[in-house]
Amino acid sequence: MQAGLDGASGDVEHARHLLLIEPVEVAQHENGPVHGVQGCKHGADVDVGAQVGNGNGRLQGGGVDRYRPAGSGGPQRFPYGDAPGPRAQGHGVSQAGKVAEDGHQRLLGGVLAGAEGDGAADAADVRSDLGEEGVHGVRVTTLGAPDELLHVSRSSPKPGRFPGNQELFTTLLSRMTNEITVVGGGVAGLVAAISCAEGGARVRMLEAHRQLGGRARTTAGPFRANLGPHVIYDDGPTWTWLVERGLAGDEPRSPVRGIRFRNHGQLRRTPPAALLGIVRLAGHEAPVDRDFRSWVAEHCGAQSADLAAKAAGVFTFDADPGRLSAAFVWERLVRVVTQVRPKPRYVVGGWGSLVDGLGVRARHLGVRIDTGHHVASLPSSPVILATDLPAARRLLGDDSLQWEGARTALLDVGLVARPGDPFVVSDLDEAGWVERFTAPDPSLAPAGHSLLQAQLGLRTGESLDSGVARIERTLDLAYPDWRSREVWRRRSAVDGKSGALDPPGTTWRDRPAIARGDGVFLAGDMVAAPGMLSEVSFNSALEASVLALRAYSGGLRSIPTRARTERRVSAGTR
Repeated sequence: MQAGLDGASGDVEHARHLLLIEPVEVAQHENGPVHGVQGCKHGADVDVGAQVGNGNGRLQGGGVDRYRPAGSGGPQRFPYGDAPGPRAQGHGVSQAGKVAEDGHQRLLGGVLAGAEGDGAADAADVRSDLGEEGVHGVRVTTLGAPDELLHVSRSSPKPGRFPGNQELFTTLLSRMTNEITVVGGGVAGLVAAISCAEGGARVRMLEAHRQLGGRARTTAGPFRANLGPHVIYDDGPTWTWLVERGLAGDEPRSPVRGIRFRNHGQLRRTPPAALLGIVRLAGHEAPVDRDFRSWVAEHCGAQSADLAAKAAGVFTFDADPGRLSAAFVWERLVRVVTQVRPKPRYVVGGWGSLVDGLGVRARHLGVRIDTGHHVASLPSSPVILATDLPAARRLLGDDSLQWEGARTALLDVGLVARPGDPFVVSDLDEAGWVERFTAPDPSLAPAGHSLLQAQLGLRTGESLDSGVARIERTLDLAYPDWRSREVWRRRSAVDGKSGALDPPGTTWRDRPAIARGDGVFLAGDMVAAPGMLSEVSFNSALEASVLALRAYSGGLRSIPTRARTERRVSAGTR
């Protein structure tokens, strides 16, 4: 599951708490539980920090598609993609105070240094059309890079001259007193703010909550749980970007042992043979306009199609992934199941540590961060709305800002550790997923304890209680005596907060466009950007920052010093 942002309303009801566990603030909106927490008669349906167990186990109180983007304008450029690999070894995000110095030149400093040649030509917009996408390098073309910009000559014997006419010069000088406003302090907002500041802009961030992070926040207390399973794939652009800034590099990888599969009510150490049958689809390009289940069934049979669809629950969070576009599911499934070397990386201390590192980086670059600031009306442009779509709809008065997401039950359980507990359970009966996050990161739980995080797509009209009961049946099978070992739990239902889903006939290009006109730009996991789950937030944040910098500078663009590298789009982070 990915990182997001925004705020909400309504009281959150907490169950009984362990002595060491503090209440978890769940993001809410002013006009109801639109932030993804399912309401019930007592308030938001969230059960946090419940004291359970048999008494003996309790903690004590000391202890790819080639369509044009939706909306007006030409093809969208994505300034950063996936690099072949990290070019520098950074420090873990838990060491948030160690922030690398940035190599980017400042926007206004570069522009005012002077340029030569024809002013109109110098100021012309240099564009790069978005090329094809693929998986693992198949038919992947380089995206527009930030180096395709207006370059300033410093070696010419001619006197430096500002490109363009005096009116443009006056306009740009007036921009020097302006700023870019970023609304939303989740991962997308932080990445956008950092990118704008690296481009030389004055940046102000407005976050409704007292803490940054949005849906990337981590619970306090002895069990540090994210809002659903979170990892970063180290062959994706998010990882490369973090490493380049010294915010990642040595995080633990996914263990290779302890993987189990639930099939026909039995626990297996190996995937069913029918699931392996989908290898015959290798090299096939999945169609955009067909659903995944029928496409796989045509080539591999109904049994293989059903198992493959259930396996996709890990990255769709949906009750029926087989109904989605074949291209959408297949691209991501190939990435997840064809890892010779494990790609997932686990942020030590939870994603709250990542948020802390991004916050330090932003402040280091001069970003002014205002928390506890509820935005009731649209700020002056240029502005980046790094919020969920309902919040953006309210601020822009634009009812077209809609896209489909999943409705999902989440269950987090802290329990006394037991040798032999699986690391991962892929539920091929229910399209669910269970992960023991203390296997790669023991710091998430007290010594001698484990933290499980489980997800399961809720069926139409299904209650949270029913979804949690189905998850518990999987736990009964995979984790013997877990009920007597349980010492802490949290449960919640999230709606449309786990990333965009593309139904048949649509691609990411059909989602709400990033550029909304009049200097307003969107960033988040439900907008028109490539990638998987939180990678959509990352890519959209970088694109929004480039467009906002262009608006901030009167049409001119920043001049990075980093050498251009071959980059590609990948399906990324769950």
